[in-house]
Amino acid sequence: MRDLIVTSSVMPKPNMQKPIEKIVAEERALAILRLMSGDLGGATNDRVLTRCLEFYGLPTTQSELRTQLNGLECAGVIKLEKIEGLLIARICRQGVEVAKGMSSADGIAECGPECPY
Repeated sequence: MRDLIVTSSVMPKPNMQKPIEKIVAEERALAILRLMSGDLGGATNDRVLTRCLEFYGLPTTQSELRTQLNGLECAGVIKLEKIEGLLIARICRQGVEVAKGMSSADGIAECGPECPY
C-alpha cells in the first residue's frame, strides 16, 4: 500500500492565529472585561486575572495574558499600569460598554444574553 500524502495549498502566515486560538482569545478578552466590570470592581492585576480565567476554563500563561492585555489597551477598552512587577488593568468606559454588549470591538467576542462570564 502506498502512503497518501496530503498537502495544503494554503499555508498559514506566521503571525496568523488558528481559528480555535482566535475564538479562545476573543472569549478570553470578553471574560476579562466582564470580570473587570463586575466582580473585580473595575481594576485588577494580571495574577488575579490568570486565576479567574482558569476558573472559567480559559487558562493562559502570564506572557499570553500580558500580550492580550496590551492588545485590549490598544483597543481602548482598558488602561494598564505596571506597579512592583504586577500589571494593573483598569477598565475604561468603552470596555464597560463592550462588556455589557452595548458596543463591540475587534478581537473581543460579542456579549450575548446567555454570556457565562
